[in-house]
Amino acid sequence: MMKPVNAPPTINGVIDTEDPCYAEYQQYASSQGTGVYTNGRSTLIWAAPMFYGISINGIQAYIDGNGTFYWDTCLAVGNSIYNVTYPGYAPAYYLQAQVAGYEDYYENSTMYNDGGFEGYQVGALDYYYGYQQYSYGYSSGLIGDMGNANFGSSSWNPPPASSISSYTVSFGLTFAGIPSVSVSITLPAGTSESISGSQNPAASTSILSVSVIQVSNITWTFNIYHSAQAGFPNAFEDIAPPGIFLPNFNPSQSYYVVFNVDFENYAVTAHVFCRYLTTETIWADAEWNINVVPQSTTTANVTQTYPSIYLQVPYGSPYVSGVSSSLVPTPCPPD
Repeated sequence: MMKPVNAPPTINGVIDTEDPCYAEYQQYASSQGTGVYTNGRSTLIWAAPMFYGISINGIQAYIDGNGTFYWDTCLAVGNSIYNVTYPGYAPAYYLQAQVAGYEDYYENSTMYNDGGFEGYQVGALDYYYGYQQYSYGYSSGLIGDMGNANFGSSSWNPPPASSISSYTVSFGLTFAGIPSVSVSITLPAGTSESISGSQNPAASTSILSVSVIQVSNITWTFNIYHSAQAGFPNAFEDIAPPGIFLPNFNPSQSYYVVFNVDFENYAVTAHVFCRYLTTETIWADAEWNINVVPQSTTTANVTQTYPSIYLQVPYGSPYVSGVSSSLVPTPCPPD
């Protein structure tokens, strides 16, 4: 599929769109394909075209009488192989990478008029799942952040916040050949959210006993306030940046790396005062499958396995992993 000719507009250098994956895709100007793009120095792998098609709003993953849930994720990897060397030890080899997630829930008129409201969204970069697969011998490489025990929310975007209505996501690592873009995320007028970040679980490992790699499940929770018949977008990224590490490096060996990006949306879909409220939770657990093929000790090609990304425990919809609902009694308090 050909990429669109027109790039999204910018305001003071910030792209006026919400899905950072679409914005980054626009930077691979000469690329064509169905989810894997290259500019000669880096490779971008984008989920939406693999499942759904080129979309500025990500994957329209689930729709019912209450609203529509969207999600998307993309991974960009530089082609250069770096190494960290300590005296008396063999080097630890890695490629620079960046990964982002995006989700959105559009509240339709039925839900809005029934007293429903958007509750919260959860997004996670689950490096720990990839570390588990590496530990079990299912993969030969792993993704994580190089650093010590002080690694934390200063490396994650958006950072924790008490009450905000907009923020900026900046995707890209220019020094690694990954084009840099800034994308505005804006909630509907009159609404706001609080944002928290956590490592659940927090974990680290060492390569050659000297390079500490943070392999946590980094989780953002977006608690949304007020209702609106509109869309509620959020995006999340690790700006440390992460690396794809190649243990026991051999330039004649390819490396297989997996990890998860997870999404969840919780909404109250109707509220009958003094009687009950109904809720709906939608989630998608996407697993990345990446193949790194060294060309030398300093460069590598990043190729897709088949498939590059898939959903764990597919639901009735091909684009989500599960949907659940509940009815919660809300009796009036006694006089």
